[in-house]
Amino acid sequence: MNPFSNPPRIMVQTRPQDMRAGIQRLATVVEAELGQSPADGTLWCFVSRDRRKAKMLRYDSGAWCLWYVRLAEGSIRWERDASGAPTVAFDRGQLVCLLAGAPVAEVMRR
Repeated sequence: MNPFSNPPRIMVQTRPQDMRAGIQRLATVVEAELGQSPADGTLWCFVSRDRRKAKMLRYDSGAWCLWYVRLAEGSIRWERDASGAPTVAFDRGQLVCLLAGAPVAEVMRR
């Protein structure tokens, strides 16, 4: 399963997440802290405190999938969201740019 294969939504959590978290803990974060259903097909992206790692969680076709991304160089450039929103909606192209280390402000303009 490919994380970018037509998810209905892509949501990035704006608060750093512990990368030791597994599927169950990340699904609990989506449900308890964000008030969303983790099993609705949405691709959820969580970024580490050091912004060098990310985990993506998705439930699709009756199975949970967890992808781990670790940047070889640089970091995910994340500025504080002035609105204080717990999540930001992205499209596939924006997420790819974010995980490649492009500045979030630049990614959001695209």
